Amino acid sequence: MLFVIIVVGFVSYCNIFPADFTLDDDIMFAQNPYTKSFRFLPVFFTSDHCMVSRVSTKTNYYRPLLVATYMLDHAVWGNVPFGYHFTNVLLHSIVCILIFLFVMQLSNSRFIAFIAALLFSAHPLHTD
Repeated sequence: MLFVIIVVGFVSYCNIFPADFTLDDDIMFAQNPYTKSFRFLPVFFTSDHCMVSRVSTKTNYYRPLLVATYMLDHAVWGNVPFGYHFTNVLLHSIVCILIFLFVMQLSNSRFIAFIAALLFSAHPLHTD
């Protein structure tokens, strides 16, 4: 069951792999000097996301773990979009497994957990 959930998630989002960075990706991480070095890691937990990008506007966009994943992606993949996309699909698959396990605990039904995780895995809401 878990294998099917993972495969459905990968198949649903595999069209992203050849894509380039888009929209605000350059500002937020591709050209962001703060995501290029681990010495800035503490800054992510004390500033909002936009303050540690090239946007100099104070916002309430506090996402320290998101920015930390950008840093890890850069350390592993450099500025290769495929790597960032692969990491996101991999993380999505892990969350789908956790959804399955969580619903399984709530419902005591493998079938209900499977359907819930399958719907979560392929739902188009996750395409941002």
